[in-house]
Amino acid sequence: MQSHARLHLTRRRWSALPLAAGTALTLLLTGCGEDAAVDEPAEVEDIVEPTDDPAATDTAEPTDDPAATDTAAPTGAVAPGEPGTLVAGDVDLLAAAAAPDAAAQFEQLVDQEVTATAVPVVEVVTDEGFLVGSPEAPVFVRLTAPGESPLDVDPGQTVTFTGTVAPIPPGYVEQAQLTPEVADLLQQLGYHVQVDPQNLTVDPE
Repeated sequence: MQSHARLHLTRRRWSALPLAAGTALTLLLTGCGEDAAVDEPAEVEDIVEPTDDPAATDTAEPTDDPAATDTAAPTGAVAPGEPGTLVAGDVDLLAAAAAPDAAAQFEQLVDQEVTATAVPVVEVVTDEGFLVGSPEAPVFVRLTAPGESPLDVDPGQTVTFTGTVAPIPPGYVEQAQLTPEVADLLQQLGYHVQVDPQNLTVDPE
């Protein structure tokens, strides 16, 4: 019987501990609740506000600003009359000749008026034709007057003229006795600038 009483007391003491601990914890929480309620919103605000700050979206907006495309669009455009340019409308033909889709770009410009201003002559390839621009991507210019042109054009000079974009006439490459390199260039591009000699001048050196 004595041992049973001791066990019973022991159980009562252990069962009282959770009650006392629970009471202490309740008092502790009720005593600190007000402080926690004040501190917690400050911590939440500090974390949440920067993520929801509308300034972040304002910073990202310029990347989708249509003004960016408006600024980039005219980069390939060239105004006629600038020295060293060959322009059809507002398209730089020298840049178009160097593009991977050069033939497609020239096709869209057929019958467009061309203005050349002090554009350099790369090579004279026939009595009535020469290449202008750069050796890497030249444009073929063909004088349309019958017979040999009275103009004396030499490589390294610059010429100023007006003309039109046109397809290279059928059979012209075979009949013009061009070098293989020039013949290949004309066949690949398929277009040239035809010029009335009266509209062409050789610029003074």
